[in-house]
Amino acid sequence: MAKKLNKHTEIKDFQNYWREDKPWGIQFKIATSEKTYVIDCKWKDRVRLPDGRVISNVLARKVKNG
Repeated sequence: MAKKLNKHTEIKDFQNYWREDKPWGIQFKIATSEKTYVIDCKWKDRVRLPDGRVISNVLARKVKNG
C-alpha cells in the first residue's frame, strides 16, 4: 500500500522541483538539501499516448485495436 500524505506537507529546505509526464499520470520530484521526494500521481482510468495526448482507457483500447 502506498504511503498516504497529509493534506498539507511542509518541506522546509526546498531547493528545486521537477514535473514529468508519465504514461500512467504525472510524477513530481522535490529536492531538498538531504534527499529527493517522489510523488506519483496516477490516473485510475486514463493513459497517455506516445504523442502526449491523454485519453480514457476505453478509447485507448479502441485506438490500439484500430
